[in-house]
Amino acid sequence: MKKVSAFIIDGKKIAEDIKAEIKIEVAHLKTQNIVPKLVAVLVGDNPASQVYVRNKGKTCMELGMDNETITMPADTNEKALLELIHKLNN
Repeated sequence: MKKVSAFIIDGKKIAEDIKAEIKIEVAHLKTQNIVPKLVAVLVGDNPASQVYVRNKGKTCMELGMDNETITMPADTNEKALLELIHKLNN
């Protein structure tokens, strides 16, 4: 039977390296008057989703990006959601 080597992946280090690269890219874009922005659309009031989106917003701030959260009611239909996404993308 073939032996398989194991190694530990340092996920936190990888994430920090990626964030450092993104921060440089964001700074470069800002020199061209382009400010990246993340818009999170929350449908309903799931507490876990709220925490997730709040953490994404904090990360955006750390990276120099703008962020916005739009909350829609739980009974939002697909058409309304797609219209909002289309509006945000244009």
